[in-house]
Formats: sequence, structure tokens, C-alpha cells
Amino acid sequence: MRSTTYFASLFASFFTSVRFISFSTAYLLILCSLSAAFTVQAAPFEDQATQREPVIMVKEYTYRASENDSKVSARRAALEQLQKAAIEEVGVHIQSSVVNHESVIQGKLKQEMQLNFKTFSQALTKTKILDEKWNGETFYIKAEIEVDPNGITNAMNGLSAKPKVNTCDANTNQVKKLRNKPASTERNKILAELAMKANFNDECNAWQYSVLNTLIYYKQYPVNGYREFLFDQLSKIKSTELLELPAKAIQYAISQSGKVTNDEWAITLKVMVSASYRSLQNLVREISSLDTKSYKEKVNDIIELVDEQKFKDKTLTKSKVTQLLIYQSFSTYNKDNEHNQFSANLYLTYADDLTDVNKTTKNVIKFYQWGHSPVERDSNELNAVELADKVMHHFLDNNDVETLPDSSKSSLYEVLRPLMNDRVKKDGVDYQYLNDLLKDYPAEFTYLVESRNMHASYKNLFLLKYNLPAVNVCKPVECTKQSRNKDLSARKQGTYLDYLVAYGSRASSAEKEIIKQFERLQALHKSGYRSRIELAFITVLSNIKSTNPKAINLMLKTLQESNKQVAEAAVDALAVIGKPAFEGMKKAYSNTNSKAQQRIIESISKMKVFDGLIEFLKTLPTPTNSSVKYALEDAIEALELRVGN
Repeated sequence: MRSTTYFASLFASFFTSVRFISFSTAYLLILCSLSAAFTVQAAPFEDQATQREPVIMVKEYTYRASENDSKVSARRAALEQLQKAAIEEVGVHIQSSVVNHESVIQGKLKQEMQLNFKTFSQALTKTKILDEKWNGETFYIKAEIEVDPNGITNAMNGLSAKPKVNTCDANTNQVKKLRNKPASTERNKILAELAMKANFNDECNAWQYSVLNTLIYYKQYPVNGYREFLFDQLSKIKSTELLELPAKAIQYAISQSGKVTNDEWAITLKVMVSASYRSLQNLVREISSLDTKSYKEKVNDIIELVDEQKFKDKTLTKSKVTQLLIYQSFSTYNKDNEHNQFSANLYLTYADDLTDVNKTTKNVIKFYQWGHSPVERDSNELNAVELADKVMHHFLDNNDVETLPDSSKSSLYEVLRPLMNDRVKKDGVDYQYLNDLLKDYPAEFTYLVESRNMHASYKNLFLLKYNLPAVNVCKPVECTKQSRNKDLSARKQGTYLDYLVAYGSRASSAEKEIIKQFERLQALHKSGYRSRIELAFITVLSNIKSTNPKAINLMLKTLQESNKQVAEAAVDALAVIGKPAFEGMKKAYSNTNSKAQQRIIESISKMKVFDGLIEFLKTLPTPTNSSVKYALEDAIEALELRVGN
């Protein structure tokens, strides 16, 4: 016996018995009855004297079928939904006459009826089908339904007599058991049916999200009605509730059909007006998986909300929202090129509104690296390279690099990382676009390098190598002299050699000094450090393309050395110098050992073809040394092939 049942009995009795008396009289009678409730044994929900007449109504319902539905299953589902609606309507009317509290009617009672449909279905006394249509996708049904209110009352009494169960724990446990079963259409259907029997509320929704995530993950097993349920729940939530549901509902919709309907998006936007930043962030992340056309439309809708100041959270400023949109639009994972282009254009459109410099810097770098990636560089569709350059130039033109936050400076420095680590080839496109960037903004990138926490010599080497303003660094002639200064350590001498090499073609002013030091080295220096110096001098002579006969003769002498690295550097250097070195090589050929002869031939094979080059090789006597013989054959073949092409 329960007092709650008795209260319901009291209210039900008064609903039928006090219809013809004044409100004040009824009110007094209710108070008197309530005072007796604490001493009188609880009665059934309604007395037999208050039996109600059957209710006849006409209702219609359209059921959207899934791929797994047949006409029979779709009809059964449509009819069940129709009957549920009829029972709920009569049940709500009965309880409203007793309690007259909308939140209770729409909440607890409706939930009980959904959870216990079989119990309440005893109140269905007659169902007459008036019309039904099946087009393969939807099943429309219209029926005249007779409901016995007394049957509903009996069901209510029966349920109220049952011991109360913690539905939250029960549903959580049931979902856990179901999720442990193998994925299938049937399992997903049971999960969805369980979820749709309860409201998505703040108090107990962890299990609901568990169901939702499962249905998203196992999207290959679709279920009916759940998508409509999600957006129906979304349309009813309060502004501060269920922060994750808008994004999750959108994610589920996209997982099912790859798109979001206009009605679904309208419901979502209405909720998002009261959203937090986190909720908006989650939503934008999900819609970014849409095709670019749909995504653009939805982004513009969000921007319109900002422009019209519709967001209730005043911290969601235009700067903050557009920054979020730009960041999320760039597709890091699926590399959607059109999305990335759209994101870059968003930046160019709203750059003046952005205040979060750190995020802006990261976005700019992403755009730049994306546009100059090999895939985009070879694409003629999106002009990604041009767009990437435009973004980077806009950023550098409108920001003082020296006043950027430290994290932004570090991010911007990362653009140079491939050059700092020598990960790009000088004749490659990657080298060219980065080198062009340094030429366009020398002061900015010099500052970034100078401000790094690294050894001064590394900074100077980079600045010299890419012709950036370098302070306190020796000039080429002085670097050459210091590299042979006996008062300096070998390490310090090596640093000066590195500086000399880093000057590249700009080291031509040191040509005479290099030749002088090179001659002395070959004549006097016999230490193990000799190879390092020779290698540096040969590299510099190659960089400046020295045609000085003394320089050529010095390099020819190194072809006889046992150090393979030095000899190969000389082979390449002589090939770069080309024709000016050829005469000296011809003279040296017959006066050197077989190893040097082989290297002279290899160097000639790498030269650009000019008159007399191939003829010289063909006039050489057949070498007795096999290595020289094979090198000669390969060189003639390579040069003739080059001429043919």
C-alpha cells in the first residue's frame, strides 16, 4: 500500500466528482481529503465508481524504413508507434486530470509508458486501419484506435505496486552486457530501443552516450528511429544541459548518411545559441567532415550568429569563433584540399579580427607547409602554393616578429627546420621556396635565428649559408687565414672552414688566399687534419667555379690521394668547372697513376658535353687496368646518350 497511489486516487476521484461544484469548494474538499491521507489506508488509482468510457481517436504516423526493413517489418513498426502515441495521449489526459503538472506528465508518465508498452497495450481494445502506403522508404499508416482508459488506470496501479528500481543503474548494466555481445544489427536495434525509452537528461546520461558512441562506431548496422530520437531530444534540452549532445547528434547523422538535413541543422543552431566554447568546438570538428559545399554553408551560418550577436555566452567573440573555425577547417587528418583552401581563405578574410596570436601563427604555418607539400605543389586545381604564400606574406607583413609571444616565435622558426637540418636538396623545389621566403623577409628570419638558444657558430653558419645578415663573422679572406692559424685549436680552425664553405659563391674574394694555403698544405702539412682542410678548400673552389690553373692543378693532385672522400669531391668540383678544367685534365691523364686516371675519366663523364670531349676519350689508348677500362667505356656511353637526348 503506497501513499502516492492514494494521492492519485484522491485526485482522480475529485476529477470525476467535483466537476459541477465551484473551484473553491473543490479546493477545500481536496485539502480535507489530503489531511485524511495520513491516517487512511491507500486506495487503488481509481474507484470502480469512476470508470471511464472508451476513447476513440484517429491518428497517423509515417515510419522511415532502414535498409534492413521489409514492408512487413516497416508496417509493424509504424503501427506500434501509432498505438504508443494513442496510449500516451490518453494516459497523459488521465494523469493531468489528477496531478495537473506538465513536467510530470511529459516526463515520468511518458517514460513509464515507453518502458512498459506491453503492459499498457492491454488498454488497446480496437484498431481499425483507415489508410496505409508503402513506397519502399517510408510506411504511412492512418488508423482509428479505441483506448480503454480503465485499462491504462489498471496498468498504472500495477506499476505503482512494483518495487522501484534504479533505472540508471539498470540501464547502465544492461548496456554493458549488450556491448559485450558481437556487433550486429539486432544488437544495435536493442541498444537503440533501450535508449529511446528514456529521455537524454543531465542526471543519468552516461549510458546514453555509451549507446550513442556504439551506434556511431558500428554504423554498418543501422537502426530505425534513433536519429529522429536524438534530434527530438536535442530540441528539448535546456541551454546549459548536454554539452556533448549537439556534436554527437551531428556525428551520428553524418555517420548514417554523410550529411545533415536542414531540419536537423536548424535544431542544432537553435541549441548552439546557448552553447559554450567547448560545445561549439566539438560541433565544428564534426561538421568539418562534411563535403566542402555543405561545410561552408554551416560555417557561414555560425559566422552569421556571431555577426548578429546571437550567442548568449559573450566570451564567444568574433575573434574567438572565427579562430576556431579557421583552426578546425584545416583538415589535418583527411587532408581535404578544398577544406584547407577554404580555411586559408577564412584566414585572409578574418585575419584582422583574430587576437590569439599563438593559434594564428600555428594556422599560418600549417597553411604554408600544406601549400608547399609535393602533392599540392603538383596540383593545378587549387593554386595551393600561391595561396600558401599569400597567407604567409600577409602574416609577416602585418605582425612584428620581435613582439610575437615566445611560442609563436618557436612555431615560426619550425618553418626553417628543414634548412637547418639540411633535409632539402639545393636543386629541389622545397629549398627554392624556403630560400625565397628568406630573401623576402631577411630581417625577420635573421631575428628568429639569432634569438634561438643554440651555439653562435651554428647560427652564423645558417645566416651565411642563406645570405642573411650575419654579425661578428669573418670575411672570406680572413676565414681562410684563420683556418690555418696554428695558434687556434683544430675545432676553432674547423669553424672558420665551415664559415668559408657557407659563403658559397660569395667566397670568390678569397680565391688567391685559398690557393696559397692549399699549396702550402700539400707541400708541408701531413697530419690527419689535412683531409678536412682539403675537402673544404675543394668545396669552396667548386662553389666559386674557379678557373685558375693553379686551383685546377691542386685538385688534380688530390685525385691521386687515398682519401676517397677528398678524391670524390675533386672529381665533382672539376666536373662543375667543366671546360676550363679539361685542358689540365688532358695533360695530367698520361702522367698519373691508374687510380687518378679512372677519376679523371669519371669527372669528364659528369661534365656538360662540349666539342672535343667525347673525341678525347675515344682517342685514349685502351687501358690495361680493368677499372680504368670499364670507367672509360661507361663514360663514352653516358656522354653519347646525353648528346642523343
